[in-house]
Amino acid sequence: MPETTLPTLHDLPTGADTPRPANAASVIFERARAVTAGCRWVTLGRLDQGLLHTVAATGSVPAALDAVQYLDGGPCVMSPLYGTRVEARLADSDEASPWGLLGLSAGSAGVGSVLSLPVTDDGVVVGALTLYDSRGDALDGHEQQLADLCAGLAVDGLRRAEQTPAQRLANALAPERARDQNSIDWAISLVARLVDADPADASDSFRRAATRAGMSDSALAAHLIEWLDT
Repeated sequence: MPETTLPTLHDLPTGADTPRPANAASVIFERARAVTAGCRWVTLGRLDQGLLHTVAATGSVPAALDAVQYLDGGPCVMSPLYGTRVEARLADSDEASPWGLLGLSAGSAGVGSVLSLPVTDDGVVVGALTLYDSRGDALDGHEQQLADLCAGLAVDGLRRAEQTPAQRLANALAPERARDQNSIDWAISLVARLVDADPADASDSFRRAATRAGMSDSALAAHLIEWLDT
C-alpha cells in the first residue's frame, strides 16, 4: 500500500477557520483509511438534549446507517451515552440480536464492523464519531490510534455544528420536496415488523430517526427498503 501523507492536528486551522463538520468528516475519513483500508464511511454526530444528531457524513449510506441505530440501537447511540468506545462486529449479528436491524442493514450495505468513539470537549461528551468498515475485524487493535488521530478534528468540527434540529430538517428536505409516500409507508411497515413495534410508534420513530440523521423521509425509506425488503 503506498504511503499516504496526511495533515497532523497541528497542520489544521483552528478558531474562526476551524473546518466545518463536512470537511472535518472528510479529513477524518482519509486518516482512518490510512489506518485501515477497509474503512468505507465516517459520520460525526452531536448531542442535543441527550440525543445524537448526525451533522456530517461521507455519504447518504452512513447517514442512513446512523438512522437505523436511532431506530433500534447501536454503537453510535451507546458510545456518547456511556462515554466510551463501542464496537459491533456485524458478522455476528442477526435479527434476534440486540442490534438486529443494524446487522441486517449494514450487512446489505457491505459493512462488517462499526466503531463509535465519544467526542469530548473540555471533559464533556458532546457527540460521537462513527466509522463503518467493510471487514469484521479490521478495527481490532486500532481503536486508540484512530481516537488519537481523529479526536481533535472531531471536536473542531462539532464546534461549528450549531444548527437546531428544526433547521437541520428543513435543510435535509429542501433538495427533495416530492416524497414517495408509498415507499415511506412500506419502509415504516418493515421497521414495525422487524422491531415488533406498533405501526404508529414505528412511524414516529422512523421520522425522528430521519431528522436526527439529517435525511429526508424518502431518502431513508429508499435505503431501508433496499436493505430490509428481502
